[in-house]
Amino acid sequence: MRHRLNRGGQRRLSRGLTTVAIVRMRTHAPTRAYVARHRAEGRATREIMRSRNRYIT
Repeated sequence: MRHRLNRGGQRRLSRGLTTVAIVRMRTHAPTRAYVARHRAEGRATREIMRSRNRYIT
């Protein structure tokens, strides 16, 4: 189980990061390869998004 230190934060920033991650997952070739590789490992989309958001920041 994951434990997050702070679930609060800036909503606009969070939304912007999510938008960037979604666009990259749809269009950016290296990110698409990353997503395919991790889905094959059995990771959930939310978990992949979480790691992509960390990478983007």
